Amino acid sequence: MVKLSVIVCTYNRPHLLISCLDSLVNQTLPVTDFEIVLVNNNSTDDTQVIAERYAGCHGNISVINELKQGLSHARNRGWREAKGKYVAYIDDDAKTPRDWAMRVVHAFENIKPEPDVVGGKIIPFASGPVPEWYPVDVEILSCGEQKRYLTDTELQYGFFGSNMIFKKAILEENQGFSALYGMQGRAVGVAEETEFFRRLSKCSPVLWYDPDIIVEHLISENNFDFRFIFRRCYKNGKALAEIEKSRMFSINYFKKVLALFLFFLVRLDKRVRTRGMRGYLYIRMRLMGELLGYILNTKRFR
Repeated sequence: MVKLSVIVCTYNRPHLLISCLDSLVNQTLPVTDFEIVLVNNNSTDDTQVIAERYAGCHGNISVINELKQGLSHARNRGWREAKGKYVAYIDDDAKTPRDWAMRVVHAFENIKPEPDVVGGKIIPFASGPVPEWYPVDVEILSCGEQKRYLTDTELQYGFFGSNMIFKKAILEENQGFSALYGMQGRAVGVAEETEFFRRLSKCSPVLWYDPDIIVEHLISENNFDFRFIFRRCYKNGKALAEIEKSRMFSINYFKKVLALFLFFLVRLDKRVRTRGMRGYLYIRMRLMGELLGYILNTKRFR
């Protein structure tokens, strides 16, 4: 009986997909307990060939072609095709330790009260040289070092997209991810997880965090580009304003305006010496992008 369905959505990244699948087919969890659902979202390269090769060698891998372009469409197709009680998402540029699937199933089956969603830590890895100035710690996504339930305040933020696992029933009841958000082919899109967890939080779900459930995520070379990261953070701020239905003169709006005001008042301090000027400016660029995205896309009236 399949307990866990691992959904891997992919688009034109076969060289990264190989590393991801290699980590998933070598799990310590018995192969009969989990499946890998590979959702090919209109790739135009060798992705389909590689996917079918792995499916031919491993009986627990299925390949699905989703013609509606967009990560949210692919993720929704994945959970609809899933046979398992639990549905996990991992990006095609990520990889897992051998005990990852086992730890996920153990959390659902042994933690009381039983979680609706389980999440873990994401740590970075690089496939090539990383610039000395780059603050690698920004790639670490974590809720701390203690196993625990998320607090009521944390429910609306949820877990990180490449290491989040749901009861399938939760995805069904809440109709999965909104197609208004997320990547669209090569077009940068964000916040589909944020929007989903905001909706989900209204149902008071039980979210369990385990820092030992680890996924390694590739540091993209795009992240070294100031313009790219500014645009991405700007879109994230814009999406958050839309999700919150932000309006001028609201509390959240004034918080963002105050944060932007303080942003320009903060002096360059010892962080410049520890990160270097370029690394420090990079951190500032990320923050400014998100604040401007939120403020400039807040509606006057809703």
